[in-house]
Amino acid sequence: MPRAAALFPAALVLLTACQRPEVEAFRQHPRPVAVVCAVAPDGPGSKDFAATLEAALRVRLATRVMVVPEGVAPPPEAVRLEVKLERRGLVNGSSSTGAAVGVGVGTTVGVLSAAAGDRDWFFDGLFWGLFAGSNAAAEQDRFAWLGYYPDRISSEARLMEAGDSEPLASESIDTEDLMPMLEPLRGDEGSDEVRVQEVEAQAYARLLVGRLAERFQWPRGPARYYGAPAQAPEPQAPAAQPLDQPDPPVPEQPAPDPSKDAPDPPK
Repeated sequence: MPRAAALFPAALVLLTACQRPEVEAFRQHPRPVAVVCAVAPDGPGSKDFAATLEAALRVRLATRVMVVPEGVAPPPEAVRLEVKLERRGLVNGSSSTGAAVGVGVGTTVGVLSAAAGDRDWFFDGLFWGLFAGSNAAAEQDRFAWLGYYPDRISSEARLMEAGDSEPLASESIDTEDLMPMLEPLRGDEGSDEVRVQEVEAQAYARLLVGRLAERFQWPRGPARYYGAPAQAPEPQAPAAQPLDQPDPPVPEQPAPDPSKDAPDPPK
């Protein structure tokens, strides 16, 4: 273990030295990032989901690097975070129970085996029915704690520099990667498609920005947006006097001279 710890700095230096000069330059001096997402297939709700994903990525990225807000023209030196995401339906689009799936598969296999002249058609149908039913039940139980079935997705995210066809960074994310990041929903929220897509977008943003922050060693800080006016420092209130500070001493007044106040004697 001590030997492995001693070799870690050397491995880190070797990894940094193998990086392209453009990647190292961006790591040391990150430039504003513009976010662009595309969701396929292009069907109902795909553009809304792309906009939700872009918004989640901007909010998460802004705590790491400067982000170009929506509707603002990016500067010439800005880089683009391009996300291409494909949705292939829900992870379990069927509402059938595991028992129903098992009965259907078992019956089909049994009939086919009997038609083929197999004398063990009953046991074939029973085996494959139990196998399919247990798998279907396990798939349903796997997502029961979420309260909804997430989209089955695959995606490719690339950080692109203007004029360069090779990305500064590339990350692949699918549903299995998102599972630890997904937030459970309760009640009617689990059946609200818009709310589910918000949760999926936030989970995707947490995972992708976390990977990029680890790759480029971005520290967390206050949100920064390109073109936003810098906030003026708040005026500092005057320092309060300590409550237990004694009052300043009052100078003593000289005692009056009685001879000056006495009336003049009669002449």
